[in-house]
This record gives sequence, C-alpha cells and structure tokens, in this order.
Amino acid sequence: PVSGAEHELAHFWEIRGLAHGRMFYHGDKVAIGTILMTEMYQQVLALKPENLDWEKVYAERLPVAEYKEMLQRDFAEAWEALYSPNWEDTKTQELARRTGELVIPNWDRIQKEVPKSLLPMDAIREYLSALGLCQNPQELGIEAEWVEASLRSGREMKPHRYTIMDLAAEMGCLDSISRGILEKALG
Repeated sequence: PVSGAEHELAHFWEIRGLAHGRMFYHGDKVAIGTILMTEMYQQVLALKPENLDWEKVYAERLPVAEYKEMLQRDFAEAWEALYSPNWEDTKTQELARRTGELVIPNWDRIQKEVPKSLLPMDAIREYLSALGLCQNPQELGIEAEWVEASLRSGREMKPHRYTIMDLAAEMGCLDSISRGILEKALG
C-alpha cells in the first residue's frame, strides 16, 4: 500500500495526537498502519462476495445522519475541518449497491491481482524490525480507543480516495474485520 488506508490511519492518529499534545513521527504511524491494513487486505480478499446477502448489507448501513454523528464523535473537533458539502454524496446506498455490482463479477481478478502489490506480513515485520520500528500501536503509545476509532472512521480522512477500508465497509464487514484486527494488534 502506498498513500492508502495506512496513511488515513496515520493522519487520524495525528489529529488525535495534536488535540492531546502528543506527537508521533508520520513514518512510525504509517508502519503500524501498514501492518493493520495488510491484515485487512488479507481478510477482505478471503471473502466470497457472491455469498454475501447484499440486500442485508444495504439495509444495515447506518443512515447518513447517524454515520455523521459517529464521525463527529470519532474526529471530535477536527470533523468540522474535514467535512465537505458533497461528502454525503459518497455515502448513498445506491453507491454501495453499485460497488457490489462491480465487485462480484470481478472478484476472481481482484483476488489474483491485488496480492501482487502487497508484501507478505512476515516480510513487513522483518523490515520494520530491521529498521527498529514499532510493530503495534501500544509500542508507539497510540491508545486502543484511537486505534478502534481509526479503523471505524479513518477512511473519511480522504473520502475521495477509495481504500480497502471503503471496500470492507461497502461489503458490510468493516466492523467485524476491524474488531479482529484490533484484538490481534492490542493482544
């Protein structure tokens, strides 16, 4: 991943850090974000979208107003700076429905091509270890609540950029995958 979901997590943690007077190097946060998002890629790519109940996925989406309230809580004072008038256009059920229509017939190709751009988790950890970088959020001092909120809402850092977190959200599995990633990352 390059400038994708791992950067959205890093920027989310930066916003939280600024609000609490805690600063971290951007590269350190991206390294941890890369581990978390590589795990998300692996789990999303293991899914079979043709087995998903897409109508249930659409029906269970939070209404835009409730989703916006959640984002306001997660981003706190930074939400006003991030919010744009056309943001709500990217959250429609119809847009999510079209994603499903595009994903299902192309899933085999997605499963084949996307992993070619990902390093294996062992290699990522080996490189980070060789560089002396942290491999989990606690080592860096990122609070569990920040990690949880970033996995839930970090994709809104750059809503015009489509990442693995957006795909997971539109497939209705962002929350469940995020919970597993959070448990694994925080021990």
